[in-house]
Amino acid sequence: GLWSGFFSDNHHHHAENNNNTTRSIGVASDDVEAVDLVLKAMRAHEKNAHVQAEACGALTSLCRNHADNQTRISEAGGVELVLLAMRAHETSAHVQEHACGTLWNLCHNNHAANKTRIGESREANGVAVVLSAMRAHATCTGVQEQACAALQNLCAN
Repeated sequence: GLWSGFFSDNHHHHAENNNNTTRSIGVASDDVEAVDLVLKAMRAHEKNAHVQAEACGALTSLCRNHADNQTRISEAGGVELVLLAMRAHETSAHVQEHACGTLWNLCHNNHAANKTRIGESREANGVAVVLSAMRAHATCTGVQEQACAALQNLCAN
């Protein structure tokens, strides 16, 4: 698939060094490396909606219930890249749904720094971006569910 080639091209040694143990996102066994590779793909393929959607899905998997990765993704520019993807691909329900899911999981368990970075910073204006996705995809259940979850976590105390 799309990610298997991306993750394996320059990382064959990881499969050999780890007794061929792989993670669900490919052979990148280290979260730091996985986060960096996903963000690198987002930067390299900004205009490709499919890459952006799948990258957001990978980020969601990496940060779900994982505070260190929530912080790691955010500090490496992940929030800005997710919001950039949402702005660049406003008509793609696939991007909007996966991106809202990423925002939801970046704020999960009341991650205060990420909530601030997404929702309160004037540059990011994440709440407005999520609301825009909801308006643009009013009949798409997936976008509505993920967007509502993102807003719920952004507003939680």
